[in-house]
Amino acid sequence: MSRDTRPYIAVTNELFRHPKFRRLNFEARVTLLELWAHCNEFMTDGHVDSWVFDEYPQKVKEQLLKVGWVDKKGEDYAMHDYLKHQKSKKEILQHKSNKSVAGALGGHTKNHTNQGIVKPGCYWCENPQA
Repeated sequence: MSRDTRPYIAVTNELFRHPKFRRLNFEARVTLLELWAHCNEFMTDGHVDSWVFDEYPQKVKEQLLKVGWVDKKGEDYAMHDYLKHQKSKKEILQHKSNKSVAGALGGHTKNHTNQGIVKPGCYWCENPQA
């Protein structure tokens, strides 16, 4: 079985025992995970626009701010220590680029190299040292 290639956030087993996490009610816990996923999906490096944060109930937002999972940053918000635990935009884009290149090279190997074909216009056929 192949590995899941969908985007993901990092959540350690210890999160659920973390004192700051345990101080949150269930809705705030789920919201925290949703916000981390939002930051990952939209590659914000932990930045959360006020309109995104304001979609959640006031009590939930207050808990996340009070406990310290979310920091107020001017008009917007930031997930506390986000980049210490999650991938940055730069890392995500590099990973996507690496996967794209690997996929293209795999196609070249299968369709050209393994069949002894040199195709004009193919980057790897024209640059065998790449």
